[in-house]
Amino acid sequence: MASTIQALPMRITFFFLYIAGFGIAKTDKDRKLLNMCLVWSCSTVLVAFSITIVDLYYVWGSFNDMAYSAVNLLTDVIINAKFFTIMFNRQQYEDLLKAACESLWSDTQTEHGRRVLKKCENQAMFFIILFATFAQTSGIAYFVEPVLLNIQNNSTDVKKRLFPFKVWFNLPIYETPNFQIFFLIQMFVTYHSCILYFCFDNYLVLVNIFITGQFSILKYRLEVLYNEKIIESITRSCVGCEQLSGQDDSLMSISREFKNCIKRHQYLIGFVEQVEEIYTVVNLASVLVYSLIICLAGYQLIMPGNPLMRRVKFVVFISGCLTQLLSFSFTCNNVSVGSVEVSEGPYNSDWYSRNWSKRGRSLTRDFVIIIMRSQRPCCLTAAGFFPVTLDTLKSVITTAFSYLTLIRQSIQ
Repeated sequence: MASTIQALPMRITFFFLYIAGFGIAKTDKDRKLLNMCLVWSCSTVLVAFSITIVDLYYVWGSFNDMAYSAVNLLTDVIINAKFFTIMFNRQQYEDLLKAACESLWSDTQTEHGRRVLKKCENQAMFFIILFATFAQTSGIAYFVEPVLLNIQNNSTDVKKRLFPFKVWFNLPIYETPNFQIFFLIQMFVTYHSCILYFCFDNYLVLVNIFITGQFSILKYRLEVLYNEKIIESITRSCVGCEQLSGQDDSLMSISREFKNCIKRHQYLIGFVEQVEEIYTVVNLASVLVYSLIICLAGYQLIMPGNPLMRRVKFVVFISGCLTQLLSFSFTCNNVSVGSVEVSEGPYNSDWYSRNWSKRGRSLTRDFVIIIMRSQRPCCLTAAGFFPVTLDTLKSVITTAFSYLTLIRQSIQ
């Protein structure tokens, strides 16, 4: 079964992007809804950032409280970096959404292609659902914690009621129903911030997985370039393709399919460059900030005096961060590897036994060009400073635990 936009990973990804204000608008009504969602998202990130800035300002001087507030502030920094980068490139981003639907997980003419797309769909299902679950669970934990603490305290003093984020201003918000209204506002802001936290990364992971799959399909097409039956099944849907026979006519058919492969290769390279153009700043912000976030969140686990619910909350939070880093670096690394492996396609074909004629030798020279181009990998970078690979994951985790070790030793 071929992957379409109706497959679950795509539906989940596009659903949350729609809530964030980004999607494929087919009608004026869709565009108005997307604009309304975008305004709500913009309001949410500004309110959330203001709350965390004020909180850090008022706890300045207490290291334990500063560490807790810094986790929230740095998370908001990443959310703002993602959201405003994508918002300023909204039209380009929505064109990318449309192009992915039309070309990355569309149907293929071979059984091998359908197997590859199904494998990509299963892999995307794992990463997207896992990261979305951790992100939303950690967000839910932020407003479940004060609910449980309010029940546990059972105080008659309304001033001791707790919000998900402390309110430092002397406002009449602790009395019913003001308390419930303001609590719900913070709850909605927190949950929507969670959606903005993972929705853009989910799309990046989804696209990376299917780009890698398309590189694999392209490699297979080049490997079976001399298999007339498979080539016929691939090209029979093309308008104007003739059924040719004989050695020279067979080479003409092979040459035509090879040109189609070159066009597909150029398209995939261009698609990766478009993704790189949009996500390169987001990648840099993620790599730089995640080390600090994991370090400070890890400190919440070992800090004495923290309640159990807060420790559980940060276990989920760190799990989400590590899942995001793994999916993001693993799939970016696979894009680089998959683009290089395209060079094995023409090399593993039957060129050595079939290209004995003058036209065949010319085709062999063309093979060398695509092999040479494939040796330069397509990669996603962090603002051009370095490519995002599995080494990036190792570096971030190593740095985070180095910082955590220094903090732990300094407070002992």
